[in-house]
Amino acid sequence: MTKSREPDTPDSMERRRFFELTGKFGFTAAVAAAAAGTLGSTEASAQTAREERDREDAAEHIMTVATAYILGASRSYPIMQLDFKENIQNATNGKIYVKLAPGGQLGAGGALAQKVQGGTIQVAQHSLSNFAPFAP
Repeated sequence: MTKSREPDTPDSMERRRFFELTGKFGFTAAVAAAAAGTLGSTEASAQTAREERDREDAAEHIMTVATAYILGASRSYPIMQLDFKENIQNATNGKIYVKLAPGGQLGAGGALAQKVQGGTIQVAQHSLSNFAPFAP
């Protein structure tokens, strides 16, 4: 049995008002922020690119992670790649820089498996079926 709650408690009224305001003005605030250049500004993008370049230059080793998946295309794979990159770089105190090559930049499937086997790249994300040519 569900417990009934009082519909007009101060908390529920505040929550309801919050949702009303964000519904009315949320889009307007986002448009204003974009127009002001605070969302996706070229300066911020340039700074991020500079920081990545500095990290890569300071690293002793570069690990390339290749995949056919596109970053931002699904919820699980891109998040794993970005977390993997951050975890490796943080765990090694920047000694290893992880370079991501998404979207099939370096190939897909069996081609990636061959590149890992040949030592061209260090890590590849692909289906297990791509190992069939290498099985005895």
